[in-house]
Amino acid sequence: MIYYVLGTALIDGSEGVTWDKVCKTGLGLEQTLTNRAFKLSVEKEAFRNATVDTLIGLTDVIQKLDLNLEAIIKKVEKQHKELDPVWNVKISTNEGDMDVLKYMQDFSWEDSKFPRSKTLPELVRLLQEKINHLDNDIKKQITDYTDTRSALAALNKKQEGGLVTRDLTELFINKGLAEDSFPSSRLMVTLVAVVGKNQVKQWVSGYEKLVAFVVPRSSQFLDITDKDGNQLWTVTLFRSSAEEFINKARSQLKVYVREVEYNLEAYEEEKRKQGELTEKIQVIESDLKKNCEIVYSALFESMMHLKVLRGHIESVLRWGVPPKYLLSIFRVAAGKEKKMIQNLIKLFTNTGGFRSNARNCEGDVRNEGGVGRGGGLFPVHSYSTGSRYTEQLRLSPLTIATLLSDLLSHPLNTS
Repeated sequence: MIYYVLGTALIDGSEGVTWDKVCKTGLGLEQTLTNRAFKLSVEKEAFRNATVDTLIGLTDVIQKLDLNLEAIIKKVEKQHKELDPVWNVKISTNEGDMDVLKYMQDFSWEDSKFPRSKTLPELVRLLQEKINHLDNDIKKQITDYTDTRSALAALNKKQEGGLVTRDLTELFINKGLAEDSFPSSRLMVTLVAVVGKNQVKQWVSGYEKLVAFVVPRSSQFLDITDKDGNQLWTVTLFRSSAEEFINKARSQLKVYVREVEYNLEAYEEEKRKQGELTEKIQVIESDLKKNCEIVYSALFESMMHLKVLRGHIESVLRWGVPPKYLLSIFRVAAGKEKKMIQNLIKLFTNTGGFRSNARNCEGDVRNEGGVGRGGGLFPVHSYSTGSRYTEQLRLSPLTIATLLSDLLSHPLNTS
């Protein structure tokens, strides 16, 4: 299901009349499980006035901030989903935790966090600073989590990979093979060969012929086999012939030969690090999950304030001061979006008092005069609101996006 944020001019100067017509005539809404709407409570007069040039400058800044905020929210959503796909989202407020829908319904501007005694540019900067702070905080924690997980994955791969790449020390220990099971000296060296299950006969009959100075009958099966049937065999030869032997074994017998790295001390150190990283990742995951929920709540709160502020700025640009507009959030059933846009265009172009250049209601709606500059004025505006596990939808020129995908099980009271 898709939620929309809508800004409209007042019809006959009345929020009540506007709300009634928007819901019933414009949106064709009935309060059912698939159609819901509610007004956003906005004390318009509490915002300080600004010049037209200031407002126009702020529209570009706030639009970029809006898009950046949506990207940050999606990043936090994605991270939390990786940690815990089941998430009952709550927004923390002074009145306690609320679900997202109730927070939107009961939304009121928090002057303690975003004082409207400040100028509009100051409010935008305050929101921007808070969003950047939250982003940096969660970004640092996500980076720490990612780096720790990568380090642990590298150790696990070294201990758990195939016979060609993994550390063989643990396998040797499990078979009771000590370091002296692989004799080596200044002149002699013992190598291990990874022999495929269908190459054993070829290996046994051919390894002595690959190079000179191979110790006859020195190749022994170590009774180590991986899940694909590959076996580990030893072979002893002169160290000076080792490189040539490795190359010819690969080219002629299709057998990968590697040097023995039996270092019990290094193995125990890696196992210790592996244990430490495993414990660390559990702590980080728990902290990151909690922080994602805290940051998401703060970001959603910032987003709602940003939407209301953006709605105020764009509405004042369109319809002047004193501010007379209505902000609302609504939801319509899938597939009804175009019809909804058509109804809104028809409602406001036929209301009077607007010179709207609405053409081709199937999708091409134009505002030839530009926002706040005279000429054609489009009386309805809406904008992206961020999302939770949702896809964006854009209808020109109204930029409309999803807010939530949660299925709700109760109708809303829009009175």
